[in-house]
Amino acid sequence: MEVSEIQNLTKLLRFLSIDSTTKAGSGHPTSCLSAVELMAALVWGNHFKFDVDYPEYSHNDRLIFSKGHAAPLFYSLWAVAGGIPFQELDTLRKFGSRLEGHPTNKFPFAVAPTGSLGQGLAIGAGMAYSYKYLDNFKNNVYVLLGDGETEEGSIWETAMFAAHYKLNNLIAILDVNRLEQVAETMAGWDLNSYVQKFQAFGWEVISEENGNDFESVTKAYDSLLQNNSDKPKILIAKTSKGAGISFLENKEDAHGKALNQEKYEAALLELGSVEKKLYPLKKPGEFLERYIEEPKSVNRLDLSSEDKISTRKIYGKVLSNIYESGHNIVVLDGGVSNSTYAEDFKKAHPERYIECFIQEQNMVGVALGLERTGKIPFVSTFAVFFTRAYDQLRMSALAEANIKIVGTHAGVAIGEDGPSQMGMEDLALARSLWNSTIYYPSDVYEAEQALIEAATNEGIFYIRLGRSDTEKLHKQGDEIRESTIYSEQSNIKLISSGETLLEAIKAGEQLKSEGISVQVIGLLKLKPMADLTALDLDSNTIVLTVEDHYEAGGLGEAVKSELASQGVQIHSMFINRLAESGSKEDLYMYEGLNSSSIVKKIKEIVG
Repeated sequence: MEVSEIQNLTKLLRFLSIDSTTKAGSGHPTSCLSAVELMAALVWGNHFKFDVDYPEYSHNDRLIFSKGHAAPLFYSLWAVAGGIPFQELDTLRKFGSRLEGHPTNKFPFAVAPTGSLGQGLAIGAGMAYSYKYLDNFKNNVYVLLGDGETEEGSIWETAMFAAHYKLNNLIAILDVNRLEQVAETMAGWDLNSYVQKFQAFGWEVISEENGNDFESVTKAYDSLLQNNSDKPKILIAKTSKGAGISFLENKEDAHGKALNQEKYEAALLELGSVEKKLYPLKKPGEFLERYIEEPKSVNRLDLSSEDKISTRKIYGKVLSNIYESGHNIVVLDGGVSNSTYAEDFKKAHPERYIECFIQEQNMVGVALGLERTGKIPFVSTFAVFFTRAYDQLRMSALAEANIKIVGTHAGVAIGEDGPSQMGMEDLALARSLWNSTIYYPSDVYEAEQALIEAATNEGIFYIRLGRSDTEKLHKQGDEIRESTIYSEQSNIKLISSGETLLEAIKAGEQLKSEGISVQVIGLLKLKPMADLTALDLDSNTIVLTVEDHYEAGGLGEAVKSELASQGVQIHSMFINRLAESGSKEDLYMYEGLNSSSIVKKIKEIVG
């Protein structure tokens, strides 16, 4: 580009960012202005390759704004590249617009929703891993980071992961503008502190003191991208928040504030004349699409020889059958694959297995990145550890991602390990996710069915698997339904899932021997809830739910919600005492979840 064209391009990006936020009456214009040269030099500096007419093209480079509050700049880039009309920028933050306050799936050039800071780098790492190791593609993934978000621990989880897997197609750009919302960042403009950290984590690093100078930034990119090492790369650039507008530049207390009309006019006067024109992008070249095998039906495991078996123990074997049937799955585990039995998949298909170590936040973010490249990720760890990745799960749900989450070792049933290892709130977490589907198998046949359902249907799924070896409730070849009735019709309904269902069945048998008729129902699917209205319910119906989970957000609340309009009497049994170490039997007695406790509760209810 000629100097005059560069000047116009950077002024145009500044104008569009200021203009759109002023018309919206809200937004983060100063956060956009600091990154103008960083993005202009990347996108139009002969490195970034993208077919604007085909945003989904597999060989496009990818650009993720992890600092999602700079969305107006992100949208402006694509307007200048010809991806959206300039006038659409006037709809920023308006109801129904594709240009939301932070990037979402509505915008066709957004890889995934961002703006909850610290997550974009993991998404980028997932995409980079997929391109390098699963697809053998040559495209790069670029991630714009804010300096403030490097205070998030999840960033450093991903930094370790990317270096370990030699993701040299992952390029981060760190916008060190010194100021976050209410104060200076921890490191301020100390570029060397960022350099030392990323180098210590195994990255190729280039720092640039003139991050708001197009030519300097272009040279930095040239040097960084010509490096052929197998390390991930990062450009760490000193910039000024509000750069290009003197009365905004490096000013505190300006974060997230759109300009009023007076300041808007002053900013335009300072910018001078701007030509609103398109600057085309360099395209990837030859049109190649990835081959996708047409999936076949999944072979079922022969489980007939097992008397007792834990639902977790078939996890990896079922996934192997699913993959071998042509479904494009990839399996991630958080350092516990010999407990979740993901290791069985790893042994059969090591090229489709990703060890994510003890990095649950990064693991879920990487899964979202893999999903964005067309893979179907299955992500496993102990149920309790997904609580620390809730925000990543929440953002994946907002992305309407096709991700499958498998939590093992749930509830007090895990026993001696104690409460720090017991997932007692995981169903609440999963139920709160947007448009999630939840399966809670009670035996291995139900677990197999749940995993196949998850693999063959779109959306975010949560599957809860148990630790203990338990007897089978079905036979080989049985049709597995979303709910199963285990005894004859009665106006007393005993509803449960997982290992407490076995206690409920025992209680039903004990009550029957004492002349009290109870209908036991096992639920495999908790969300959307299996149809309970077909259970011949009326005002005389009594329902008792039993679950190895806290009351809040668990099976009982799900059943109550489903039957709220039916006029039935509903009671619940759940974990209601602070758990401790002990055998499963001791803990079920202590929490009042064993068969004798259920019998006692039914007798209390019926008088």
